[in-house]
Amino acid sequence: MYPKTNENGRHEWKSIEQGLSKIAEFIGTDLKLKQDMIHLLTTQVQELNATIANKEEQIEDLRDKLGELAQHTEGMRQLMNKLLNDIESYQKDVEWYRRTYEQRSLLGILKDKFLRK
Repeated sequence: MYPKTNENGRHEWKSIEQGLSKIAEFIGTDLKLKQDMIHLLTTQVQELNATIANKEEQIEDLRDKLGELAQHTEGMRQLMNKLLNDIESYQKDVEWYRRTYEQRSLLGILKDKFLRK
């Protein structure tokens, strides 16, 4: 039934067992290194996801601030336009007073006042 083993057969079995144990040790070491690498990469992915979430939150905050600043800028632009229109109106009034009271003669002013009434 069983094949007979002699001294050479035992030596061959020992050599095969040593080879298999070296292969098993190599596979175990390689497996441990790969598991450590997977753990490290998983940790890095989690850190990167947290960083991405933080950046997205910062981007959203900046977008909100940009919207607020755009509204503020629009309000300031409208106020500036109103003030420029007011200045233009006042300049027209000043010019009218100059033409009326500085450049016209007394006779012209009296004529305008009496003809209006």
